[in-house]
Amino acid sequence: MNFEYFMILIIIGSLPLISQRFLKNKFVFPDRSAAIRGILISSIVMIIFDQFVTGVFWIFNPKYITGIYLYKLPLEEVLFFIVVSFSTLCIWSNISSVVKAEHHFKYTKYVLLILSLLFIVLSSPTKLYTLSMGFILLLLLLVDEFLKIKLFASLRFAYLLGFLILSTTFFNYYLTSRPIVIYEPTYNLNVYVFTIPVEDYLFGIIFISLAIMIYENRLNSTSSKKLSK
Repeated sequence: MNFEYFMILIIIGSLPLISQRFLKNKFVFPDRSAAIRGILISSIVMIIFDQFVTGVFWIFNPKYITGIYLYKLPLEEVLFFIVVSFSTLCIWSNISSVVKAEHHFKYTKYVLLILSLLFIVLSSPTKLYTLSMGFILLLLLLVDEFLKIKLFASLRFAYLLGFLILSTTFFNYYLTSRPIVIYEPTYNLNVYVFTIPVEDYLFGIIFISLAIMIYENRLNSTSSKKLSK
């Protein structure tokens, strides 16, 4: 079915709205201004990356997409970044409403550091998907440390990571098992969770981390301006 990828995006995007209906006053939507910035900037960065690697690391099965393209990317893939970042920021806002920023969990940072280095070490000149994910995650960890954002050492992020792993396993399994997305095995480690390349988990971590960093930066700068007045 040509609308299958599109239908998955509708499901992902509607989850926060369904949650809000059932949880009512307990559900927290992200700050609008900060969310728009986080969604737009992180989506643009990931879309640019995706434009370079589509047709190399992976291709999209024409049986399951509408056939509308933005240069090399199907419309659904462009919308994927917008929809997923919106849903992620909704989850993050609700976690943040119960788990305070000062609650730390440093082990997540160390696990991600080990993973990034492991991907770099295990990659070869041909394993470019593996290598790029390792390097980009390492770069984000360094930025987080240098700018003292402390995202990766927060308990809030540890909880979010749990949601990410579950959702990646569920949705990416569907995308890769149909298959809506077809991977070129030359560029990854050929290590899979069901039909999901392990690199996809780092891809998800990188994407949501970028969106949250931009979101939190906007929130903090807005709060600082209000306090200075």
